[in-house]
Amino acid sequence: MAARTSCSGNRTPYRSNLGVGRSKGTVVGYYALAAHKVARESVPPAGGRGGPSESFAVLLARLALSGSLRGQGYGAVLVADALARVVEATQTVAARLVVVDALHERVAIFYESLGFRRVPDSLLLVQKVADIEAALRAPE
Repeated sequence: MAARTSCSGNRTPYRSNLGVGRSKGTVVGYYALAAHKVARESVPPAGGRGGPSESFAVLLARLALSGSLRGQGYGAVLVADALARVVEATQTVAARLVVVDALHERVAIFYESLGFRRVPDSLLLVQKVADIEAALRAPE
């Protein structure tokens, strides 16, 4: 199930798509996607060099899962759904990367296990949309 949200604060307002999973009327997991941009020098070498000084990206802004469901693979399912939506959206709107700003080391390791590459000396991770699209198209 998806919902649209709008947020505004001291900075430019943005919109994000929010994916929500429900079980017996209770929200058990969600994620949010938002427009973003990344400076070229902050992208790991495998993330791509050359091109403009900034790349358009999609920020996986939030990802949460009920504690009772953690460790069962549902977090990876939520990320896969979010990434599929990103690939679909980039058929219309340009974005080169998906960005995650991990809260702590354990979360960064989770995203690395899903193919994201860490920006050195940080908890910021990126993955090229082209790589995500290729993985989604690959036969199982």
